[in-house]
Amino acid sequence: MPNPPEVPKLAALTLEVTRTATARYLEDGDAARWEKDVSTALTRGHMAAYISGLAERDTGGKIRAFLSWFVGDWALSKDDRQAIKTTVAEQLDYLKRFVDIAGDLSEDQIKARADQYALATKQSYWQAWAGAELDCLPGQCEECYGNCRCVLRREADGIYWDCQDDAHSCASCRDRGAMSPFHSMTEED
Repeated sequence: MPNPPEVPKLAALTLEVTRTATARYLEDGDAARWEKDVSTALTRGHMAAYISGLAERDTGGKIRAFLSWFVGDWALSKDDRQAIKTTVAEQLDYLKRFVDIAGDLSEDQIKARADQYALATKQSYWQAWAGAELDCLPGQCEECYGNCRCVLRREADGIYWDCQDDAHSCASCRDRGAMSPFHSMTEED
């Protein structure tokens, strides 16, 4: 099962802005501007990904996603806004540490790592789509980060982790894919 069309589109948009900011940083060395530009891209990317995932989850999510065009994140529940804030804060903390050591890295290392931040927006999509607290989400794995092509699938008995058995998927993702289901549905889900 491939990623839903929204996931690669949103990642590509965030990736484009992140790459532009990174190229500018590599030219002029302005780390403060680079951090600010990438932070803005990540915040917007995670928000857009979360809203897209919410719209795919249920009718209420579709309504909130539509309303967000008019009133921004106020269309989201308090829990949804907090989930986005938590994810973005975590990513911005990682980014800050990355910016602090970027001067010691090669251009290729900087470009590759900056790309990982943009690709991590898919975790926000899957977080909203699942509507359940999961141990890990595609794009969140600390072994393969956003490089995997894993997706989630909802069935009557739970949420399943579908993993491509290829070089892009780490052993942890393949293990999650072997679970049946990855997350069991309960009365409260």
